[in-house]
Amino acid sequence: MLFKSPTKPSVVTNVDANQLYRRQVSLSDWLPWVGHDEVSETFTLEDGFNAAVIFEITDVSTEARSEKFLQEAQANIQTCINHTISADDNPFVLQCFVSDEDSLSELAWSFDSYVEKHCRQTKEHRLLARNFVAHMQRHFKRMTRSSGLFEDATVTGGNWRDKVRRVRVFLYRRREANDHEHIDPVTEINQITERFVTQMVVSEIDARRCDDCDLYAWLLRWFNPMADVVQGDFDTLIDLLPMPEKKDKAFSHNLLDLLFLARQEPDKQHGVW
Repeated sequence: MLFKSPTKPSVVTNVDANQLYRRQVSLSDWLPWVGHDEVSETFTLEDGFNAAVIFEITDVSTEARSEKFLQEAQANIQTCINHTISADDNPFVLQCFVSDEDSLSELAWSFDSYVEKHCRQTKEHRLLARNFVAHMQRHFKRMTRSSGLFEDATVTGGNWRDKVRRVRVFLYRRREANDHEHIDPVTEINQITERFVTQMVVSEIDARRCDDCDLYAWLLRWFNPMADVVQGDFDTLIDLLPMPEKKDKAFSHNLLDLLFLARQEPDKQHGVW
């Protein structure tokens, strides 16, 4: 077999080689959190210099409350923000995210832990407890499915189901890397955080500090709402793809790269991914 020799020699340049390793544009490029430091309990932002903290806030029950109570609760939250977060030329940013999750996994976990702690250590009691917990976990699953337990045609006109409202708060500040007039970002954000949490507790609002596992569990569900591998079951998705343990993380570990199960395609015409 004869091959026709090319008219021009084929030369692979460094530019051609670099093109092979070029990373596709991803939605994760627009997210700011790239890592979590267990010692300081802070998140590292994409610039590698600034830091952020994440809380989960237990919302205040407002059902059947008086107007005076609602005004006091609003005033307490406003006082907490004004008295703990300084307003500098380069101010802190406080972002609140409210979402409803179709999952009772935390309730099921706490229920299981309670039974394990208080169950009598006999064969009969432990067998009864395991069967009861398994029954309740199946009940929790049915409560959170899209079709619900039944259709409420009398009152709400929709499916009777359960959701959990989650309130997450992000606190961070962006400073230039050559800013030497203030203390380092990690120390600064932790000082603000300590005052913020203390004031929230005084206002009778619980604030739990979150780590990378909390962020991962939330955003993995958010960015993969209909994952084919688990038929959209959020709890199974977390069990199947848990957050890697510290010893299993690569040197260049990037938290955001773990959040997407498929490559995202930008739709420029509609401004979405």
